[in-house]
Amino acid sequence: MRTRVRYLQGAALPATGLLAGAFGYGAANVVPTFGAVPLDVRLTFHTTMMKVNEPVMQSAMPLAILTTFGLALAGRDLPRRPASGAAAPAAFVLVVVAAVAARPSTSSR
Repeated sequence: MRTRVRYLQGAALPATGLLAGAFGYGAANVVPTFGAVPLDVRLTFHTTMMKVNEPVMQSAMPLAILTTFGLALAGRDLPRRPASGAAAPAAFVLVVVAAVAARPSTSSR
């Protein structure tokens, strides 16, 4: 039983770290620069970045959610609460991102 928890901890730590790093980098470096460039440059860059970023985030988010929920289920006492606390917001963010990505475009073309 303890070995399973150790494996899950070993998988959850890099998965959640990658996810947090990706969101942190975007918030700290990418978003502030959007106001410094013309709109056409920003949209071209953003479109290209999303094409590259999509498979990374679509694999990192479910991996983070599954490993932390797995840790919450397999762990006892102390690891269970933080794992549940980490998995719930990650699942919420995944649902919000999926809903935003699936909404119809509001462009007036």
